[in-house]
This record gives sequence, C-alpha cells and structure tokens, in this order.
Amino acid sequence: MRARSIKRRLADLAVHLLTAASALAILGAAGHILLSALIEGLPVLLRGASFFLEPPGPPGGDVGGVSPSLAGTLVTVAIATLASTALGVPAGVMLSEARGSPLARAAERAVELIAESPSIVVGLVVFTLLVVPMRTPSALAAAVSLSVVALPYVAAQVRESLAAIPLVYREAAFSLGLPKWKTVFLLLIPMNARGVATAVLLGSMRALGETAPVLFTAGAAFQAFYGIDKPSSTLSLLVFFFAGTPYENWRKLAWGAVLLLAMLSTSLAFLTRRLSSGVRM
Repeated sequence: MRARSIKRRLADLAVHLLTAASALAILGAAGHILLSALIEGLPVLLRGASFFLEPPGPPGGDVGGVSPSLAGTLVTVAIATLASTALGVPAGVMLSEARGSPLARAAERAVELIAESPSIVVGLVVFTLLVVPMRTPSALAAAVSLSVVALPYVAAQVRESLAAIPLVYREAAFSLGLPKWKTVFLLLIPMNARGVATAVLLGSMRALGETAPVLFTAGAAFQAFYGIDKPSSTLSLLVFFFAGTPYENWRKLAWGAVLLLAMLSTSLAFLTRRLSSGVRM
C-alpha cells in the first residue's frame, strides 16, 4: 500500500510539473512575441501621426507609414464583419433552434467544412469566383474571403450561446402563443445580446489577422487606398511582404504594423472577454 501511495504521489507530481512546464512554455512564447513587437515596433509607432497618415517610404529611404494598408484593413474587416454577421447569426439560430432538421444538418456540415478548410483554399476559391471575373483583385474580394473565414466562428458562438438559454423561456413564450420566429428574434436574441456581440467580435478577430485569404484577393497596393473595387492591401499583407525585404526601413515598418495588429487584436480580445463574462442566462 505504501508503495502504491508513493507511486500515485510521484505520478501526480509528474503531471503537475508537466502542465506547469507547458503553461510556462506557452506564456514564454507569447511573452517573447509581444516583447519583440514592443522593442522593434514601438519606436516606429512613436513617430507619431506620420505612421498612420503616410504611405510607406521608398526602398532604403524614410520609414513612412501604413496609411493605405490601415485603411484597407479597416474597410475589409468592416465589410467582412457585416457579411459574416448577416449570414452567421441566422445560421447559428438555425443550428440551435432547428437542430435535427435536414436543412440544419446540411448547414452544420457546411459550417464545419469551412471551419476545417485551410484559409488559403478559401482565398483561392474567392479568387476563382470573384477576382477572375472582375479581372482585378480588390478590397471587396478580400472582404468576401475574410467573411467566409469568419462565418463559422460567428455561427458556432451564436449556436452555443442560444443553446445555453434554459428551455423554460421558450416554453413560456410558446404558452403565450408566440410563434417560434418571434420567440427567437424578440425574446432569445435580445436576452442573448452579449453572446451575439461576442460572436461578432470573434469573427472580427479572426478576419483581422488573416493573411492567406487576402494573398489572392486583395492585391498589393501599398501606396494608396483606391476604393473597394480596386487593388488594396492590409496590415498583415504589409508584414508578409515587407518583413523579408533587404530594406531596413521596410522591415521597421513591418514591425510597426506587427505591434499595431497586436494592439488591435488585444483590444478585441479584451472586449470579447468582457462581453462573454457578462452573459447571463
């Protein structure tokens, strides 16, 4: 018995040490990324308004700014968020309230397929269906690809948040004679407004940092923002193209864009955490 007790304690200690080491490794990796972004990117951001209002400088010249890429990011993420919300919220409602029906099962398989597909495949499909007929990459095509990538996250979050509402609220609404669609849209969704807002923010976070889908769809217009139907760029694309160049000013600009992306993502994550912690059923 004593030998078994010692073995159990040793096994317990080994598991605790392993989990602690894993947690420290994750924290160390995240800390290294954030610290590197701060050290390299903060001097660029401290240049002031020029970083946000100017285009990139010429190769080997002044650092310049990320104005066209920032504008492209805000426009594409905004359009992608609107599109993924318009499609993802009804999809999540159907997955929650009509589960078991043939249409809901088909929608669930479609959402799972999109979620499991590599995002670069989504970009290639949008390139074939939208960029080729338009004969030009554009911010609109980039937004469509990002909305497809964000859609499963919105639908899944809405489904889970609605499924957490106790059945008694639905039964009370039905007992008062409310049809199902009124129960959902006049009772359940207003009750779950924070959950829906969390889903929207999760979709925005997913769209904000994506690079692969916009490689095929956005173009590489780093000097100006020409409109939603013309070639554009995003902050992630700027990092992708500028970080590996031999020009020091472009590499500095890429680090500034990395820090800006990290700040935006952290802000969205903080809002998401606050909203999700406030969801009450």
